[in-house]
Amino acid sequence: MRKQRGKSFLAVLLLICLFCIPLTACGETGILLKRRLLLQGIGVDWKGNSYQITVQATQVEEGAGESTEVLTAQGRSVRDAFNNLTLKSGKEPLFSHHMLLLFGETCARRGLNHVLDFFVRASGLNAQISVAQAKGEANALLTLQEQGQTLSAQSMVDLIESGNANGKIPTVTLLDFSNQLAGQGSPYLPLIGESDGKWEALGMACFHKSFLVGSLLGEDARGALTLMEKVMRSVYAVPVEGLGTVSLDAENLRTSVRIEARGDALSFLFTVKGTASISAMDDLQQISPGPEAYGAILQAWKQQILQETSHALSQCIEKNADVFSLTRRLLLADPAYWKEHHTAFEGNLSLASYRVQVDVSLLGTGQERTPTH
Repeated sequence: MRKQRGKSFLAVLLLICLFCIPLTACGETGILLKRRLLLQGIGVDWKGNSYQITVQATQVEEGAGESTEVLTAQGRSVRDAFNNLTLKSGKEPLFSHHMLLLFGETCARRGLNHVLDFFVRASGLNAQISVAQAKGEANALLTLQEQGQTLSAQSMVDLIESGNANGKIPTVTLLDFSNQLAGQGSPYLPLIGESDGKWEALGMACFHKSFLVGSLLGEDARGALTLMEKVMRSVYAVPVEGLGTVSLDAENLRTSVRIEARGDALSFLFTVKGTASISAMDDLQQISPGPEAYGAILQAWKQQILQETSHALSQCIEKNADVFSLTRRLLLADPAYWKEHHTAFEGNLSLASYRVQVDVSLLGTGQERTPTH
């Protein structure tokens, strides 16, 4: 009888524990979340003699849903700025929800090595978050509002991914950027600006080592991304004499690089290949263009690719921004030459000569649509 009572007592005690433990855990979690800043986006600027961080944090309130809170803090280092943010807000930052890291222009020109170190070490931060470069201050972009609501960090991530899918800007994660800094070549980031109160995908920010040295905008950015094999698809609006503007849908552009090193002479030959189909034409009479029209369209497209890539290449060489991994390519192609000349070459990319050739084609030649009556 006593054994049965003992077993009953233990069973009741076990049930009490099973019910109490989740309730206690939930209560503690609720308290912890109230003491945390659920970070969505972080901007880092250099102002005066200190770093300024601008954070977008998600506010969750009962009955009120979610809202975005923008907070700023300054410090002698990024870590110091986050410590001051905690003192200012009374909350500890939580990085597990973090999705965007945005660098201000002045900060990036000072070099990002010592800034990036904090984020690489930050506990709970996802290495796959998007990293971008602001045109101007990061604070100015992260505080933009539309109809009284702060534009969310998620919206900027969506803008970057959309621009990348159309061959306009690159997409770079924290892991990518860290690897770029640690390896041969130069880092690059998507460049975001502001136009008419909204964010705009401008192009590509170029670095020499960890220092921002310039940017490529619009078609120049696409030219660089083409040589880097980062354009999966893109729409080209090609002016063709006698036909107006012809829109081409290009896919899977590929670039090969041939290196020749003879004595002190070093040369790089880029060859761009790919295909495109006609998606629209200004001249409605040319629904079924003949061989001559196709030839003119193809030649105009080749020339446009050549201009975009050559101009982008010359700008990067002038800025000494090795976004094309020329140093790494040289090491793989000719280790002996690289060993003897890489120090001088890394410091001055203009020591080599560069040329681009284009070998592309149009799809559908001889299979044109005929209008139905």
